[in-house]
Amino acid sequence: MKSAIAILTLWRDSEPYIHNSLNQFAQLEKVLSDHYQIYYSFYENDSSDNTASILKNWLDQRNGILINENLFAPKWGSVPSLKRTMTLASYRNKCLNSISNIKYDYLFVVDSDIRYSPNLLQVMLFKMDKYPLLGMITSNTVQNVKDVFHNQNLCSYYDSWALIDINGNPGLSFSSNPFLVNHDRLLWEAKKPVIVNSAFGGAALIRGALMRDNQLFWQGDTGCEHWHLCRSIRSLNYFVVVDPLLKAEITHRKIVTPDFILVNFDKTRLKLSYLGNRSLKYATLNIILRLNLAFLYLLLKIKRFLSSKAIFQRARNILQR
Repeated sequence: MKSAIAILTLWRDSEPYIHNSLNQFAQLEKVLSDHYQIYYSFYENDSSDNTASILKNWLDQRNGILINENLFAPKWGSVPSLKRTMTLASYRNKCLNSISNIKYDYLFVVDSDIRYSPNLLQVMLFKMDKYPLLGMITSNTVQNVKDVFHNQNLCSYYDSWALIDINGNPGLSFSSNPFLVNHDRLLWEAKKPVIVNSAFGGAALIRGALMRDNQLFWQGDTGCEHWHLCRSIRSLNYFVVVDPLLKAEITHRKIVTPDFILVNFDKTRLKLSYLGNRSLKYATLNIILRLNLAFLYLLLKIKRFLSSKAIFQRARNILQR
């Protein structure tokens, strides 16, 4: 009997790249169809283009379901807002609930605008089958934004907000090596998987029995919606891993300028990590860096609050027209 893979994806105004995304799924089917049965769970909302009809026509020839709604929801972009993460969590959970009657062995959660090779999922499946305690494996997805830390010739890791290392440190933004602690940084440079508290990266494979048997779900009221899911997986004594060899990429259609405050905040964190518990001659520098970090953190909180408020005001204006 074939194993079952459920593929979960969110869509909105996706027409500029939707055919490439669906072709990637078709390529996955060619690679995996001899051994796996694939089910799709798509969620689309508030598209002003032909996204919904394209998805419906494509799914007519496959095992899958399309949930589409008109919620008049704002477009959030990549703002780290709790309203955004709560909304995304609800979308993902709707997808998950729609396949509750399917006994899938694996859940592949992938962003609709991520590009990857046809063998990405195949390698993920191989590694998950090889390591029984691997509960979730995520990709090394890079974005068309250069590394502002060490190597301008490299693209930066895409999903630093979802990334929390095993010690509870957030990932570094706009860096090709998104880890803070030297041990993890060395593993990453050596192309070895890194065990983390949380990650997503735009493409993740989750052991199906964990999701189904324990009724796991996304929750975004404390931050990134993937934090809660990964914490739930780890509470069941399974590992969450980021694998640098599982490469994918995303191309932003608009130029992304690295946030000056966030970059300096993360650079300060990295400097403090390098200092560690060194001799007293670094004590003054340590204090200066910590004061600088606190100031930058305050600026970030203010900026994020204002950004979130501006998004709500734009949405309110649209609804009042």
